[in-house]
Amino acid sequence: GLIYKDMREYDKAFEYLNMYTPSLAELPAHRRLLNDVLSKTYPNTLEFEYQQARRGTSPSISANASARYIRRSEWNEYTFELNYLGRDGTAEDAASEMVEGGTGVMVGGQWRHKFSKKFDAYAKIGWANKYFPEWTIKAGVSYQLPRSWTLNLDGSFRRIQTFEGVFELT
Repeated sequence: GLIYKDMREYDKAFEYLNMYTPSLAELPAHRRLLNDVLSKTYPNTLEFEYQQARRGTSPSISANASARYIRRSEWNEYTFELNYLGRDGTAEDAASEMVEGGTGVMVGGQWRHKFSKKFDAYAKIGWANKYFPEWTIKAGVSYQLPRSWTLNLDGSFRRIQTFEGVFELT
């Protein structure tokens, strides 16, 4: 079942994972895995996330929120994403990067195309106004090798607030 999940064949993965009888200790994690795999079989998905954090003893709070719409078809997957970051700006240390409060928004989209059962590629672009990289462009390819190995080649470009390009090959 996990191999089918890695190959993005979620209906077969759900079928095989559903045959497994977990122990009582494994039951909560197994149910989360089944729900995750089952949700990937739906053609339309909405995902929401929210996190709030305080760094150490600092009184400032940082909050992150994300909303995603994912549309899946047999050969393509389209994602629209909206990210929000809010900073309190109440840090007492003048040298702190959190002194300036405010909010930042990042809007992005991704397209993933499955060329065959073994080969797929994706492209992603995003724009932001503050706290995120101003421009983010990513692309990558993935190839399924024998014995559950996967070969990935990804590249990304980020234009950060200093307006210098950063190229990463991961």
